[in-house]
Amino acid sequence: MVLKIWLRLCRILKRIIKQEIRNRKSVGGEYYSAPYFLMLRTEIMKKYFFLIFILLLINACSKKEEKFELFSPEAFAYSMDNGWELNAAIRVKGFLQNENGNKFTAKLSYYIDLQMLDGKVKEKLTNGVIDKTSEEKMMDIPIEIQMQFDSNYKAGNYKIIFHVKDEMTGKELSINSLFELSK
Repeated sequence: MVLKIWLRLCRILKRIIKQEIRNRKSVGGEYYSAPYFLMLRTEIMKKYFFLIFILLLINACSKKEEKFELFSPEAFAYSMDNGWELNAAIRVKGFLQNENGNKFTAKLSYYIDLQMLDGKVKEKLTNGVIDKTSEEKMMDIPIEIQMQFDSNYKAGNYKIIFHVKDEMTGKELSINSLFELSK
């Protein structure tokens, strides 16, 4: 980001220098003289130094906003005597964290949908809220669930769909993972 801004500033200064040279040449100034060019560049730099300094200061002080993202979905089921146990997990990053003193707080809510073998979706099988506080800024938060399926569920490939909402910004995302029920 800093490099992009720096390159853009260099291009802007190059255009300004060319324009100043054209303006002075039309008045009768020396165009190809190296001392004249150095003097002109110094003069322009004096004019625009404050602007460049302010732009670099703004860029350096701006916070890098991380994209709200769900990643690393995992789901697997264990066969049990009377059905299956599903374990599923995802990780969330880029959520808003409020800083109060030396404590960072984040609040996420989630619910789980399950796509059946026939393509129908059972909505909101489970839900929850994660209200986490930490001494340091959190990089990501794991969301882990465990569910029991009875023997009415047939063996086959299912899809679990996580819906996660950052309660502080209102942003909501979904991600899914496949798992297999087998004996």
